[in-house]
Amino acid sequence: VMDMLRISKFTIGFIACSEYACPDSKERFEVLYNYSPLHNIRLPINESIQYPAVLVNTADHDDRVPPLHSYKYIAELQHTIGNDRRQKNPFLLRVEHNSGHGSGIPTCKLIDEGTDILSFLSETLGLDFTINE
Repeated sequence: VMDMLRISKFTIGFIACSEYACPDSKERFEVLYNYSPLHNIRLPINESIQYPAVLVNTADHDDRVPPLHSYKYIAELQHTIGNDRRQKNPFLLRVEHNSGHGSGIPTCKLIDEGTDILSFLSETLGLDFTINE
């Protein structure tokens, strides 16, 4: 969940109000705003710092956390930070097609997702899997 202020507006997000609260009062709005990932994207203050590489995973048929959360988050990262001259790390969005929130995913899709995540981590962290003989 990336947009804590609008989670209740989409699909079955109204159920999330019991878990996260809804921004139906000034106090709740401020609490949700303060930890909403979408609303807390800022350029680093220190000129020598950049955002880390980001990989966001979503599924195109997720009715619990609609993919629009991920789309908006990556778009906001790109808009706010991606064009900054110091930003070299990528912001990536991985969309699993014909999938939902998580249960019942075929093994082949789990393998694909795991491979993508491990490849991202390996590249981002500069891991070397060369076997020295």
